[in-house]
Formats: sequence, C-alpha cells, structure tokens
Amino acid sequence: LSSDITLMSRFEGPTHSLAECMGKLMALGIGLTDVIRMTTSRPAEVLGLEGEIGTLEVGRVADVSILEAVEGNWLFRDITGGTQQGSTAIRPWAAIRAGEVMPLDYGPRPWGWLPERAG
Repeated sequence: LSSDITLMSRFEGPTHSLAECMGKLMALGIGLTDVIRMTTSRPAEVLGLEGEIGTLEVGRVADVSILEAVEGNWLFRDITGGTQQGSTAIRPWAAIRAGEVMPLDYGPRPWGWLPERAG
C-alpha cells in the first residue's frame, strides 16, 4: 500500500495522505492489522529490506508512526470521483525517525488530517 502523494495531490486530493489510504482500505473491509502490515512489513519484504525496516525489533532503526483510529462516518474519494463511506479514519499523532521525534504539520485540509465527514 502506498499513497503516491505529490505536493499537488496532498492538498487537492483525492487522497491527501498515507493515513487516508489506510482508511480507504478499511472502508473496503480490510482490517486494521492487515492495513498496518500493508504499510510496514510487506513493503519492506517487497524491497528486500525486511532485515532493516518495517518492524520493531531490538537492533533496528526506530522508525515509528503513532496513529489514532478515529471512529465516525467518513467519506473517502477516489481518483474517478467515486466515494465510499467508512467507519474508521486514521489520524497521525507523531512520527519518530531513527529514534528522533519529528514534527507533524497541521494536515492537508483546513480541518487537519481526517477525511471529510459523510453527510
């Protein structure tokens, strides 16, 4: 799973972040555990880097995203204009790169990181 985020798509959408891509997949019925694996250990395997990244183990670089699963009635959009409602959105709270806390910005939307609320 990747977001293919560019500067333009981050602010104009329809996908504004990797966290939003994660929510989209959950709206399609994929569980949180599988979505986490699809954004961590699986890409590491595909890249042949499973011994270096994609897991939390002693001796590995501490790259960690602290995320919150936010329950609600969310609207996810795709590139064709289609929509899907989902009950869980993912909001980033903190990022740690090589053991150092990295600042997060406010998010790509005027209201922050979460997707639109479904009417």
